[in-house]
Amino acid sequence: MTFYAVVDVFSQTINPVLALIVLGAPWISRQRLVERRTYYTGALAAVALAYLWWWGAKSSHQWEQAWGVQFSTHWAVHLALLSAFWQLRGRWRVAAIVIALGYGALILARGYHTPADLLWTSAALLPTLALLWWGIIRGFGPVSRARPPDSTPMRV
Repeated sequence: MTFYAVVDVFSQTINPVLALIVLGAPWISRQRLVERRTYYTGALAAVALAYLWWWGAKSSHQWEQAWGVQFSTHWAVHLALLSAFWQLRGRWRVAAIVIALGYGALILARGYHTPADLLWTSAALLPTLALLWWGIIRGFGPVSRARPPDSTPMRV
């Protein structure tokens, strides 16, 4: 197997491995405060939203005709999965940014998509992901809390 073939296989396994990490993140994070129902509902809905965007872009061909760019399904699913990490706060948000930058660099280095493809996909998907998570949190409650509920009285 050539180096490029190995890198290609590696790049195709990132999202499935990331999906497994998303499934285990509430236990990996050791946060007892994670509302698993909200987290998993949001994560599943986020991935479904990415595929809904893909279906709309591919069925209408508007992206290619209007702007000369392709909707990047891999990038959209990647962002959807990372949006679940974002809900866990703290170090998970830093990890989400680092992972996104690394995966974006890999997509560009391999020539799968252009920077414009990634930017347009992000510009379309991220606001709808934010709206989706807002609705999920409003409906099911917060995924995690900034501070644990504390039963000890506060000193003044």
